[in-house]
Amino acid sequence: MTLTAELTVEERELLRMIAQSPNPVNVSDDSFYDMWPPDFDSDAPDDDPRRAAWAARKTKLDSALLVLIGTDLVTMVEGAPQASVVATEAGRAALA
Repeated sequence: MTLTAELTVEERELLRMIAQSPNPVNVSDDSFYDMWPPDFDSDAPDDDPRRAAWAARKTKLDSALLVLIGTDLVTMVEGAPQASVVATEAGRAALA
């Protein structure tokens, strides 16, 4: 079994996006809004199903990032002005 078979959909999606980027990927909260824009109005109530689904997805992606860092599939870029990551050789190999 390959490592990607053990990754969740979110982990695999995030790893693929990071590995395909020619530059370090900013993983601050703002970047998640840019990568996966909400599909609801900013004044939508907290219990709006679209807001709840987006928040759940963001939580899964936040968790996925922690797993990718913890398993050395991505690494933080030292000295970057914002929290940024790049795929490691192991991360790229996991997608091969």
